[in-house]
Amino acid sequence: MRIASSTVFTNAVTAMNQQETIIAQDQQQVSTGRRINSPEDDPFASATSVTLNQQISRLSDFNQNRSLLSSNMTQMGSVLTSVTAALQSVSQSLVQAGSATLSVSDRQAIATALQGNLDTLVSYANTQDGNGNYLFSGFQTKTQPYVSGNFISSSATVSNAGNASITMTGQSLNNPFPGGAKITIQSYTPGQPATYTYDVTGLPTGDVTGATSVNGQMLIAGGNYNAALNLNGVPAVGDSFTLNPSPTLYQGDTGARTIEVNDNQYVGTTLAGPSIFESIPTGNGSFVTAANASNTGSGVIDPGSVTSLAALTRHQYAITFSGSPGEVTTGNQNTGSASYQQGSATGVPSTNDQYSVNFSVSGGQVQYTILDSSSGVTDPTTYSYSSGTPISLPNGTTFTLSGTPAPGDSFIYQPGPATTYSVQDLTTGTPVTGQTDVKFVAGNVIQFDGMSMTIKGSPSSNDTFTIDPPSTTTMFSVIQNAITALKTTGGKTPQSGAQLANALSAAQLGISGALAQVDMGQAVVGGRMNQLSALDSSTAMNKISLQKQLTTLTSTDMAAAISELSQATIALTASQKAFVQVQGLNLFSFIQ
Repeated sequence: MRIASSTVFTNAVTAMNQQETIIAQDQQQVSTGRRINSPEDDPFASATSVTLNQQISRLSDFNQNRSLLSSNMTQMGSVLTSVTAALQSVSQSLVQAGSATLSVSDRQAIATALQGNLDTLVSYANTQDGNGNYLFSGFQTKTQPYVSGNFISSSATVSNAGNASITMTGQSLNNPFPGGAKITIQSYTPGQPATYTYDVTGLPTGDVTGATSVNGQMLIAGGNYNAALNLNGVPAVGDSFTLNPSPTLYQGDTGARTIEVNDNQYVGTTLAGPSIFESIPTGNGSFVTAANASNTGSGVIDPGSVTSLAALTRHQYAITFSGSPGEVTTGNQNTGSASYQQGSATGVPSTNDQYSVNFSVSGGQVQYTILDSSSGVTDPTTYSYSSGTPISLPNGTTFTLSGTPAPGDSFIYQPGPATTYSVQDLTTGTPVTGQTDVKFVAGNVIQFDGMSMTIKGSPSSNDTFTIDPPSTTTMFSVIQNAITALKTTGGKTPQSGAQLANALSAAQLGISGALAQVDMGQAVVGGRMNQLSALDSSTAMNKISLQKQLTTLTSTDMAAAISELSQATIALTASQKAFVQVQGLNLFSFIQ
């Protein structure tokens, strides 16, 4: 077969070009250290390397997210640690405030210190991160979570059958709300809008009966305590809501922003304020004991404990004391000849009010008026006095004086010490079985319906202690209530001492609940930090594995590449020499 010279030339040149291409590729691989410098070098490996690079880049993004979140969690943990320290300081102040040796000015100083703690806690609750986002506003990270003022907080009793809640419309009251009020739903009519009727008890200026809601708003009438409340959801007839003063109003929501820290794994970047600073159970968590604000004795009730969960009714109860009709003492600077016989008071008192009987002379006739010292109201009637004639008081008791009082003389009546107590189930309106006219012994256990409690001190006749189902409160309200008690209660008389002791006991219980609430927040933060740490470790190993795969796939095997380059260079040299020799062949060279 004859082969044309042009074919031989073309084939030789093509072979040398291929060798030169191989040499160029080998030189590029050796110089760059990369096996794939363009997709045509290895299409499959090139496509795989793109996927691996995307996965590594995604892991880097997750690392950045976790780094930012870790910074947030570190800041949040630091804030919660500071909150715990502030609450512990409050607890120590409350212990100090209970000392009987303190003066009124001492307690005022403690109240001032507590106000400082309260302001500090509000500032902690309004903490922002480095980007200006509030840590405790839920989804509303650009909204300051807590504002200070005179607000009303409400909570539904646990025995409620409906799902309604009450919120304030947002305005601050003119004066701090005194607390102790309760709204009870009397009727509910669905519609657009639904209508409600309700009663309000415990207001400072009198109760409200049978009021009708206006577009879902319930009006609380009380002089400087006027407020409009929104009823949300659907209540059941008989549902009740407690109203108490609140020094703050929460403006955030209950959501929590999240960030993706790994494939399909999200971790919260914020906490909702109510989960940390609110939602604190009142009382011991199962029921709430309290002393009536009008008590005149020195009785102090403890938080109580549960003896049988199965026996708990979640009802409201009242422990009412009765006993001697009362005691009479002389007023200040008596100059007349009138005297009283110890124990001369008779009758069954209907209230535990204290009275002052004040004497005057008009037209030679000795007269007297009766001042209700508990309410500050004077009976408008002026009575004529006659030695030995019983003086009747508005609470149904009487006492007798002998002799002639001088103008300006006065005699003081105060309830006598209680000797028995009775327990009434206020929810059913019936006495508790076995708890009627029980002999009272200070410190003895009072036990009924799965609950146990003790009352120490000396309650007066008609003093009342209440047991309510638990609700929730805020740490701010707990501290504010303690401040109010320290400012308004002298603590020097048995009555004021008992009122202060009851208030401080409730405050200590609330602070314990607040500390537990913050501990749960710390646990959430710690759990997130542990999750981030575990993801950092697993992601680092995953990234190393991906990078190793990518290196194996794209990096040059130097020994093999240099060997291949050497072989290709030798082959090219040989091809070039052979080409020259072949091209030099010519028949004319052999014709001599």
